[in-house]
Amino acid sequence: MVVAKLPHDRQAFTQGLSIEEDQLYESTGLYGQSRLRKLDISTGQILQKQLVSPKLFGEGLAVFPHQIIQITWKEQRALIYERHSLKPWRSLFYLGEGWGLCREGNTLWMSNGTATLVQRELQNFAVLKKLSVHLKGQPVIYLNDLECDGYHLYANIWQQ
Repeated sequence: MVVAKLPHDRQAFTQGLSIEEDQLYESTGLYGQSRLRKLDISTGQILQKQLVSPKLFGEGLAVFPHQIIQITWKEQRALIYERHSLKPWRSLFYLGEGWGLCREGNTLWMSNGTATLVQRELQNFAVLKKLSVHLKGQPVIYLNDLECDGYHLYANIWQQ
């Protein structure tokens, strides 16, 4: 069921979305075009944006009360921004690819295109636990963007 259709920049290669306090936060990808953007949820107008280094490919994001975390695809970096200004604050490093990210309380769930999701600590990105996703006994690969709602963890499958 479609609840609403929202205007969106069709040129943006959206990798992650999060709605917090009626603000839409978006991570866009592609080398040389990756951004972190804050959008007006009703008009799609860009309210704020932060350019990402052209050497980085932006992927999933998670929004916390005072910060936003945006992961990168192959560069093994989590970019941390001050939430209200979108100013870069610091970076954290991890092993492997970064695909999707979502917030669960004070932790993060992260996907990397495999059938394994990783729960990470917010402060240092340390691995807390791993979750293997299976359907009918078979691993579900290409887990991509993630959404956490406080009770469930949702993942889409790349190109499905």
